[in-house]
Amino acid sequence: MSANRAPKQRKRPPGDSHLLDTVDRLKAVADPIRIRFLLELGHGPRTVKEVAEALDVPPTRLYYHLRILEQNGLVEVANKRMVSGIEERTYRVAADSWTISPDVAGSALYETGALRALFDVVRAEIEVALQSSPDTSVDDPESPLKAMAISEFAVSRDELPKLIAEFGEFLDRYADQPADHSDQDRYHFFYALYPIPSSESPEG
Repeated sequence: MSANRAPKQRKRPPGDSHLLDTVDRLKAVADPIRIRFLLELGHGPRTVKEVAEALDVPPTRLYYHLRILEQNGLVEVANKRMVSGIEERTYRVAADSWTISPDVAGSALYETGALRALFDVVRAEIEVALQSSPDTSVDDPESPLKAMAISEFAVSRDELPKLIAEFGEFLDRYADQPADHSDQDRYHFFYALYPIPSSESPEG
């Protein structure tokens, strides 16, 4: 990974966070490499070469994925400059977060492969973290996996919007922290809230 870290991208209006509003955009993120590409750009503007170094992927392989992300408005050019007579482009994510639009059918998440790709990335990142300290128990304070659980709780439909809003405020409090504090570690936090399948639920 390049030692020269680009500055964190500018903040955008909240409305710009709702990017995954079409089936085509869901298909665009239905690949683990493209999700990792977006996550890397979330740290700040990068060139394709810098992203390739971070992901340990050949730059030539990334250009195909970059075109798909660009075509669907998920990344944009942040800067252009000439280097030895060749134009070098720096890219950034087009929004600070990607929220699934309420207009998109839930079935599109699994039919496009977007849900599977997201889980593949989360699984792979957790495995890499665990491999860094394979002999450390999960409950050890030095374990790279700081928390992992699946919980069950009861809440009324009227209370649910408040619960989600409060949880969102909690996440925002830490997500807004600057990324360049030397005394801070960076984490990915994945969560999903869904009803417990019943015996009448269709099989996946």
